[in-house]
Amino acid sequence: MKIIHRDSIPEEAKGGMLATGTFDGIHLGHKHVLEHLVGLKICSSSCPSVVATFSNHPRSVLFPSQKQGLLSTLDEKIELFEKEGIDFVYLMEFTPTLASMSPQQFIENYILPLEPKGIVVGREHFFGKNKEGNVQIMEDLGKEFGFSVIEASGFRKNDINVSSSSIRFLLTEGDIEGANILLGHDYFFSGKVVEGLHIGKTLGYPTANLLLHDEKLIPARGVYAAKAIIHGQEHFGMLYIGNRPTFNNNELSIEINIFNFTGNLYNEIIRIVPVKRLRTDKKFLDATELITQIQADELQTKQIFHI
Repeated sequence: MKIIHRDSIPEEAKGGMLATGTFDGIHLGHKHVLEHLVGLKICSSSCPSVVATFSNHPRSVLFPSQKQGLLSTLDEKIELFEKEGIDFVYLMEFTPTLASMSPQQFIENYILPLEPKGIVVGREHFFGKNKEGNVQIMEDLGKEFGFSVIEASGFRKNDINVSSSSIRFLLTEGDIEGANILLGHDYFFSGKVVEGLHIGKTLGYPTANLLLHDEKLIPARGVYAAKAIIHGQEHFGMLYIGNRPTFNNNELSIEINIFNFTGNLYNEIIRIVPVKRLRTDKKFLDATELITQIQADELQTKQIFHI
């Protein structure tokens, strides 16, 4: 898979099948569209599959004061696209100028340079200024500019309309398992291990404290059974997301106690895969009561992972 941009489109990326959108999280609904993209061969057996997406989330421009809560950072999104068998990812920067373009201007300026033979769209696909463009307008533009439009049917899972917003809601409620069902893969995030307050160590449960991407969505506060991926190796442990209310701390902490792990992780980037939320964050009477609860959390986590 190759990353391409508007000012340097290789010939081998032109004349293929295209899907366009934000694709935050690359959930089952997105995968439904991508399966159409990869599977359709309306041009030739060597027809390239191209995903046109944004290097930044449109909300970062449209609503700059709001925390974005991304399901996938750009690097994560590219990784997930590659797993879907996409040939080219065409990155566009979402700017105020792009946001002000009419649907036709967007197609002319950003899509036609790819010379697509066909464009696959979802039923709820909107584009252009104020989301004025829809499937019908895309079809009209296709007739004008010479590309076909294939509409992928809507996608539901367990009678739920799969969308990035529904997944965000589940994650903010701590329902990791429900979110993963709609994603079609495990939700994950990565963070740099940084110096902490060493509270976990004093409790007998040393943790790796994580610094995350500013715009990444952080699941609900609480304790989770989780996996840590370190140098490609999978480890089990307990993830904590909260502000340590027992110690009257006001700063949000994201840290993981990794079972049977020794070694220095400072400045390392590790991937965290929360698997199940064990409980909400709460204030305990003292450190002794907290330790008792952590011991129970550890037992439950090991039962989940069968270790």
